[in-house]
Amino acid sequence: PGFVQQLCQDFDLQCGRYGPIEKLTVDWTENTSSITIIFVSSLSAADCIAGMNNLTCDGRQLTASYDPTYLVTEKHASEARGLSLTEKQRRQREEVDRKHRAELEAAAKKGAKELKAEKEFQAFWKA
Repeated sequence: PGFVQQLCQDFDLQCGRYGPIEKLTVDWTENTSSITIIFVSSLSAADCIAGMNNLTCDGRQLTASYDPTYLVTEKHASEARGLSLTEKQRRQREEVDRKHRAELEAAAKKGAKELKAEKEFQAFWKA
């Protein structure tokens, strides 16, 4: 296949590991280039942006970002049937992070109480 077709296939493969792709288009010239990827899920898009931003392709640095002109419609939202593995992992990580933050907050509160008790104890013996 031609260069642009091969590029489409490569990006479909590379970006597809972040989640299902709804649409992929490539506009490639000698001077400028643009690759637009629309994911079924915004979480997949976020993962792809994090994973692909600042990589190099054909000697050009990639800048991965959201397209603020793209609007998610009800149709697009209803097409998101399942979660990609990356999204499932992300949700699991978020849950673990939430639990960890709760544990840290509880430990900090407990530590503050213990510190207060220690200060009161020291104040008692200084008096």
